[in-house]
Amino acid sequence: MIKRLIISLTLVATAAAGFTASASAANTCPTFHVLHNDHIGSVRIPAGQYTVAPKGVTCKNSAILIERFLDDYDGNLPDGWTITGGSSIVFKKAGTAESITMKRTTVAPSGGGGSDRQNGICPGSFTVLHNDKVGGMPLKAGQYQIRTKGLYCWFDTQKLAYFLDHNETGKLPSPWTVVPALKKIQRSPNHYFTLKYLGNSGGGGYHPGNMVRCSKTLTVTKAGLLAGMAFDPGVYYVNVAPGTTCAGATNLFSQWLAAGAVNNSWKVNSQTATFTLNSKSFQVEPAFSS
Repeated sequence: MIKRLIISLTLVATAAAGFTASASAANTCPTFHVLHNDHIGSVRIPAGQYTVAPKGVTCKNSAILIERFLDDYDGNLPDGWTITGGSSIVFKKAGTAESITMKRTTVAPSGGGGSDRQNGICPGSFTVLHNDKVGGMPLKAGQYQIRTKGLYCWFDTQKLAYFLDHNETGKLPSPWTVVPALKKIQRSPNHYFTLKYLGNSGGGGYHPGNMVRCSKTLTVTKAGLLAGMAFDPGVYYVNVAPGTTCAGATNLFSQWLAAGAVNNSWKVNSQTATFTLNSKSFQVEPAFSS
């Protein structure tokens, strides 16, 4: 949720890229990719790819709403929306016929390949939400077909999203390189994937957007109130935007919670427990407990 890869949104506002798959029904949108186990209130949202079937909502707005709901701090959704879990996750807006249904799906390549590696064209498409670069290779906004060689479709989409969200240096981590003329991203001559531009349309996405979950959790030992948000004792995730360190975010939050106030130079979104100062941003969310 960031409530809290990489591969979407506020989709258009905060995300760099998303994984989408072709719809099998007229009212089914491109898939939405949740990159790590999450939850909205008590409803679990396991990591994976989800088909999205809206009623009374466009595909593009469905993706934006899902990302917003996953970012909700306390699980109380805005504007009359509610959520129910089960084999499908269903969002409904009170007093209207609007709803969004998410259901787990799987991704496999359409080409051949053995049981340990996959080769061929991956189904659906990967959406780059704005003009971007990977390792200095420009990618214009729109949908891309991925063809994998010696890797996996799910691996390719996650890697591409990660590279798009971590492109501060303009270089990819070794041994990854790009071949711009071929729109190729490779780990070795026999392990790579290529991108084919398909055009530009809305819908689909991934979560989290441009934030990454820190490996270490934060433990709150004493209940506190911060910017109108109650933080009860327990374990919390810390999610940071590019350019923000996990240690720095954790230390700042701990200091603010102890003092009961946020530094005046920082902006606070109390709905999503997100703290922002210029290009720095981080978010705190409770870890799910059964």
